[in-house]
Amino acid sequence: MLAALPLIASILSAVAADIPIIQELIQLLEGIFEGKREPSEAEWAQLVALAERAHADLQGAQLKT
Repeated sequence: MLAALPLIASILSAVAADIPIIQELIQLLEGIFEGKREPSEAEWAQLVALAERAHADLQGAQLKT
């Protein structure tokens, strides 16, 4: 269990660093849901880009340990 602590700390750090991305995702999704509409192509592209950034951050955190 102790051997996993650096990995856990690294992942938690990456998650905390992604809070601005999560906030941006929430704002984008709120606009879509409040409008009761499908996302536009630009919104889809933004959603994908944000998800890819968050995923890359998390993968980078796992590779550091």
